[in-house]
Amino acid sequence: DVRVQAWYNASSLEGGQLFITPLQGPLPGQGVFGFASGTIEIENEDIPTVGVVRGGATMTYELSNNVISPQGEVRLNIEPQYAGWTTTRLVANTINQHRQGFFDTTPELAVAEDENTVRVMIPEAELENPANFLGDIMSVEISPTLLSLPARVIVNQKRGSIVVTGNVQISPAVIAHGNLVVTTVTPELPPTEENPLVSQSNVVTVDTVNDQRAAAHLADLLTAMETLDVPVEDQIAILAKLHKVGHLHAEFVIDD
Repeated sequence: DVRVQAWYNASSLEGGQLFITPLQGPLPGQGVFGFASGTIEIENEDIPTVGVVRGGATMTYELSNNVISPQGEVRLNIEPQYAGWTTTRLVANTINQHRQGFFDTTPELAVAEDENTVRVMIPEAELENPANFLGDIMSVEISPTLLSLPARVIVNQKRGSIVVTGNVQISPAVIAHGNLVVTTVTPELPPTEENPLVSQSNVVTVDTVNDQRAAAHLADLLTAMETLDVPVEDQIAILAKLHKVGHLHAEFVIDD
């Protein structure tokens, strides 16, 4: 897919056509990597000057992405929701134990390079045919109970998804966002269905019940917002605000 944007005084790309356009490298002298053309579709009606051409790019030649470095190394990238020194160290140790077996003298092949990457050295004897080695490494099983993953909140604005890992907690907070309205019904004593006391507010209070110093559960807030039919985009914005003020006790990951 190719994304296009209008320049100068064009007000809309709706119904437009992208003529054959060369796709050049970002650096001088890199040349043309491919060509693009086709019908432009508008994804966001509020921004008609930006569109996309589905399947509009054609590469002029294949771009090679060597998995194995010239030094005979491969790098395993950890997904953001699992990334961390605990995870990379566990993956490296598991690979080394898998390859060493009962022989302590076997050199270690895997090293935790950073929070996201595990570097694995391919044995010299298997460099000519690394497929068997890589297949063996990728089939190593790792128990998720050993990961000790930190609590994370992963959001994707484009897909409208929110993923919460672990027991994420939030500090007491008062949230007001957009046109969010909370309706509370307080019956009189004794409570009667015929004569309830109804009040409205555009503020949502997230608090604890007994201990004001304790933290509430994020799952309760999400459940409350779903009950109020709060759009996912607004939920993500509220979570971002909680994270910004330090009241969201978890890593906040924006997944593109």
